[in-house]
Amino acid sequence: MLGVNQQEARTIPMNILQRAERFVESLIRPGDPRQCAHCGYRLTKKHGSYWRQVRLLAGARLVRVQRYWCHRCRRTYAASDRRWARYARYGREVQRKALDMYLHVGGSLRATAEWLRGELAPGSGRSRQWCPWRRAGRAQRPGARLSHVTVWRWEMRAGERAQRRLRQGAWAGVSRFSGGVVADATAVCVRGVWQSVHVIADMGSRVAMQLERLSDESELYLAGRFRVWLADWGLKWPAVKGLISDGAGVYYGVLRLVLRQAQQQRCLFHLWRNVLPDLGSYQAEAGEQAGLWVRFALKALLAAPNLADAYVGLEDVERSFGHLPALQGGLRTLRHTLPELWGLVEAGLPASERTSNIAERFFRRFKQRTRRMGNFMSEPGADKFMAAWLVYVNCEAYQWRRERKRHYRYPGQSPLSIGQADLHGCGWLDVLEI
Repeated sequence: MLGVNQQEARTIPMNILQRAERFVESLIRPGDPRQCAHCGYRLTKKHGSYWRQVRLLAGARLVRVQRYWCHRCRRTYAASDRRWARYARYGREVQRKALDMYLHVGGSLRATAEWLRGELAPGSGRSRQWCPWRRAGRAQRPGARLSHVTVWRWEMRAGERAQRRLRQGAWAGVSRFSGGVVADATAVCVRGVWQSVHVIADMGSRVAMQLERLSDESELYLAGRFRVWLADWGLKWPAVKGLISDGAGVYYGVLRLVLRQAQQQRCLFHLWRNVLPDLGSYQAEAGEQAGLWVRFALKALLAAPNLADAYVGLEDVERSFGHLPALQGGLRTLRHTLPELWGLVEAGLPASERTSNIAERFFRRFKQRTRRMGNFMSEPGADKFMAAWLVYVNCEAYQWRRERKRHYRYPGQSPLSIGQADLHGCGWLDVLEI
């Protein structure tokens, strides 16, 4: 009889990183080919073989595939090979390199396929530019016919797997949740129509937890998407203490309907963007030195340790500059949004992340990738691409950068590793089991 702990271990499903570790282990140490692929029985016998052509990075090869017959279930199966996926004409390494080039390096689908064709068939395609001594033998070497449509089909399959893992709740408990989330939206072009894309990211670890199109921008619809996000990541609404946003009205509905214990944190970046036009008008009238004095006073106000000190600083600023017509609009906006500028402090969260820069950085990379596409050709294709992009961004480590006057945080770490997730040395392709 199994113990209680063993029974619980069998009922608890594996998260997405544990599945990735098991997948990599199966590639490094493949199982016994004599074990039946249908029932797991080991009493099998050879049942013929056949030859198939597989296109690897080293070129096309003819490989012999052995078939077996199981005495228990009386069914046949072919021995699996880690070099290629099932029913695939191209090797696993070709698919993984194509997807990694398309998402990480950038470029178009046609350029990615053209580059890989030169590697698949040395002496033809782009490889003639790399190795001119191979041009003489190009007539004897068959060229690869990898199409950009094939690369896009691989991308769609990766997106389907990412969507399936998200619906299965495989991300639950993967990373440490900081208690604060960042929410923001941008726009992408789908079949010539601009649509809103919404992201929810963890404040502390920068893990992007949801990226999807919004078919509706009402309060009820967005509140429903926040409920779906909580269910997918195994969170409860009391765990969310703060919500950082640009102050859009729909987020007040989310706070009222879903995140009832969370504090609203108005983004400082968006506040400065609203105040700077008035400050620029005043600086053009009064001079650069006068504009710097106002800027320093506002920075000191926004650096106050708590809301009470911020109100005292605001009274000093209004006493000094409130009579100036050019600054009255900006000061009115500041007084209206002042309670929301210290939402994280009131919730007991670190006040160092009071902006939505996490979402802005995420969308900057996202737009760099989607700008080369022009637009998405279908709505399902856009959803699948964004699901795969979400996994890629969370698993991709930041670059090591050294500059004399600039400091980069978390070099060499991915958002998941910042959130204290155990990646087991796996990358985003391993997480999607490609």
